[in-house]
Amino acid sequence: MLEQILSDIVVSFIVVAVLFLGVLLISNWVFLNRFREDVLYLKKGQDEEGEKKAEELPKALVTYLSKVNIASQMDLKQAFITYEGFHRVKQKGPLVPVKGEQFFLTDRPAYMWMGFSKLNPVIRMSSLEKLKPEEGSSFTRLWSVFPVNKASGPQVIKNHRFRYAAEMAWFPQSFVHNNSLIWTESGEREVKGEFHGVEPLSYTLTFNEEGLIEQVQAEERVRDGQKERWTVHYSNYKANQDNVLVPYRVDTFWNTANGDVHDSRIFLKTVHYE
Repeated sequence: MLEQILSDIVVSFIVVAVLFLGVLLISNWVFLNRFREDVLYLKKGQDEEGEKKAEELPKALVTYLSKVNIASQMDLKQAFITYEGFHRVKQKGPLVPVKGEQFFLTDRPAYMWMGFSKLNPVIRMSSLEKLKPEEGSSFTRLWSVFPVNKASGPQVIKNHRFRYAAEMAWFPQSFVHNNSLIWTESGEREVKGEFHGVEPLSYTLTFNEEGLIEQVQAEERVRDGQKERWTVHYSNYKANQDNVLVPYRVDTFWNTANGDVHDSRIFLKTVHYE
């Protein structure tokens, strides 16, 4: 009798485990498919627009574009990147491993991001972020199944635009293509960028002695409902497969009243232009 009960328990456990694994696999497929569909939707919505001429940009940006050798890729208005690294899922939590894929349009503030964060050997979070000129949203699910959070609205758009601005160094043709941004010289090695759209926002690029972008800083990015200074540092510039010089390491920090908080450490794996 006891043996039969134990056997039934083992069989039930195996059945439940197989069913749960099936749900995870299907949910992961649905998650990946949604990312691909949203990327295709962004591509279909892209049309031809006028663009700035390089000579209309501040001198520091013109020098930078020359240094990174983007001229050969200037006609390509889409970028796809993959990376891995570490980021914070919670404000006071530790840096946890993350892998991401991201698709950008270079002629407007628009991207799709898919990320997988590993909180521990068992718990994995799957996240999607979407930015379009007049729309921004994000959501996170546990194991691609159970909803954890979801956000949209003007503040999400603003935060996503800050992210887009910080990642333009991976697709430098956007400095010429994107008419949503106005650039003005603000110092010897500084350029101020201003987004216009749902809610105006600005940030500052700082260039190193070699003419490459070494830092981006935004004074009023929102973190947990509070406006904080947000700084991005670029390093390890290398030529990618298209011979364009891009930073292969990016570190972001929240500059709080209590000190700097290292928010992410990202290592670029691939970048491709279309």
